[in-house]
Amino acid sequence: MWSPRQACSLVGVLLATLLANASRPAADPALACGDGELRVVGSSAFAPAVENIADEYERLCAGATVTITPTGSNAGVLELLNERTEAGTTVALSDGLARQDADDLHATPLAVIVYTMVVNESVGVDELSLEQLRGIYSGRYRDWSEVRPGPSLPIRIVGRGGESGSRTTFEQKVLGRPEGALTSDTCDGADRVDDADIVRCERGSERQVLEEVSSTRGAIGYVDVPSAGAARADGRELSVVELDGTYPDVGTVQDGYPFWTIEYLYTKGDPDSAPVQSGFLEYLRSGTARDELHSARYVPCLRKDGRLHALCRW
Repeated sequence: MWSPRQACSLVGVLLATLLANASRPAADPALACGDGELRVVGSSAFAPAVENIADEYERLCAGATVTITPTGSNAGVLELLNERTEAGTTVALSDGLARQDADDLHATPLAVIVYTMVVNESVGVDELSLEQLRGIYSGRYRDWSEVRPGPSLPIRIVGRGGESGSRTTFEQKVLGRPEGALTSDTCDGADRVDDADIVRCERGSERQVLEEVSSTRGAIGYVDVPSAGAARADGRELSVVELDGTYPDVGTVQDGYPFWTIEYLYTKGDPDSAPVQSGFLEYLRSGTARDELHSARYVPCLRKDGRLHALCRW
């Protein structure tokens, strides 16, 4: 026979169990959940959007753990290719197609990613021609007074390192040449190379580029359009720059705006080699994932009708 205290304790345990179970979402029988851990490495530009998707996948699939590690697109693909990386444990986000060509790499297009040039508000420009932009990065123009009417203001370039897929896209689609040598650590002067023609520093992520450009007079850099919009909404002292009179937007890509690419998710070997990897890839094709990408101001490659967006077929 239970005492009143024991009976109350049992009721408390039962209530706690019921409440805990009620707080968990009911498993969707159509959702491919896999138990295990998955690392997502690569693009720092696209990582926040995928992290939000991963958080929801983990909530729905209690046995899955998805960790996002922004390493830069090129560095992420190299990590995936490393012989010590076991298939099914790691996937890589890449801004554009990977430089490396390997039989065991499989690419899935995720979204259209459009970039923009940004300048510190002290610069006083919101439009540049491609000729002017290439002249800035070649060292032909070293002061903003050589580009626009107004007072002298030295040009400071905030770039990305070789691990960055954004830099690869910029070099291939905008400059048509390598971005240039690293001459500065501070971004405020050529403290690494005496008498350099260009003051150019590098930062490891889009967030750091935005911080540096917004805090350095005369600075110019590039980030994706959603990141630039979010930074301006937060009060960063930045201006978005049109190129050849074309505003950076997915709607202007087909009109000739050059600075854009496709975001790919790379897997090693068979994409279905591990349950958690297979399940997460399947979730990335879901309507929930598409909605998240739209919320982050990206255009998903996979449309509602199951077909690829026209830009993702280029």
